Amino acid sequence: MHDPPRILVVDDNETNRDILVTRLEAHGYQTLQAADGEEALRGVAQHRPDLVLLDVMMPNLDGVEACRRLKSDRTVAFTPVILVTAKPATQDIVAGLDAGADEYLTKPVDQAALVARVRSALRIKSHEQVQAQAADLANWNQTLARRVEEQVAEIERIGRLKRFLAPQVAQLISSGERFAGDGLLVLFNDPLPCADPSARAVRMAVEMCEQVAKLAARWRSQGHELGFGIGIAHGYATLGCVGFEGRFQYSATGTVPNLASRLCDEARNGQILVDAKVHAQVKGLAEVESVGELRLKGFHRPVKVFNVRGLQ
Repeated sequence: MHDPPRILVVDDNETNRDILVTRLEAHGYQTLQAADGEEALRGVAQHRPDLVLLDVMMPNLDGVEACRRLKSDRTVAFTPVILVTAKPATQDIVAGLDAGADEYLTKPVDQAALVARVRSALRIKSHEQVQAQAADLANWNQTLARRVEEQVAEIERIGRLKRFLAPQVAQLISSGERFAGDGLLVLFNDPLPCADPSARAVRMAVEMCEQVAKLAARWRSQGHELGFGIGIAHGYATLGCVGFEGRFQYSATGTVPNLASRLCDEARNGQILVDAKVHAQVKGLAEVESVGELRLKGFHRPVKVFNVRGLQ
């Protein structure tokens, strides 16, 4: 949720848009505008508003179809949509609600009703975000507890080694202990902000694949066959230090790093798999093909996945 909340006002009539914008900004909301359904879809993808006020009768793409497309996009499906129209017939209201609209307002729009519906929709979205954050925190706590248990067990193991190894060797093993594995986690836009984190990540991934391919040729000549796959996801995560006294590591936890890890697991040698959010940010930068929807461990719903074939 942005602060102040960001609302996209969609109407092909500029006067209608100006009236709604004036009313909303008077109550402290930040506003964006779009003149038809196609422009609204692009605005949602680019600016990620907290709520969409969507006129029904528009050229090119009407509000009902625009709403249906928004709600079918998993990356923005939970963005509240309030349909605004001059057609008060029951069948029109039902059609809008069937398309996924959260609320319905008829023209001329009553100011009190407008503000009440907007507040209600944003309150529901805020509650859903709190629940999602609570779930992420619970998962993070479980992950942290498991890591602490693993590290305590490792310390005990090294303690037992001191009974059999020379003190200098045991100390060397102990001082070299750290989190390790066959993967690498790279964070963009944290701890220092950067512009276009998705684009930067894709550029780096493509260059890494090219360099590793050169190394793999030399490894192959020595009898080693090593693969290299990359997964990239975009979104919010819980960030900070994890570990125990004497050994801390800055890392990220939550749905987004988990998704990136699962995509990395799915990636074949030379593949760069990205989620829909990254795909939306790099359409003009990279050559991307759809892989389809994958069922990934830890995710209740199939995830739409794309493969980056290279830079354009």
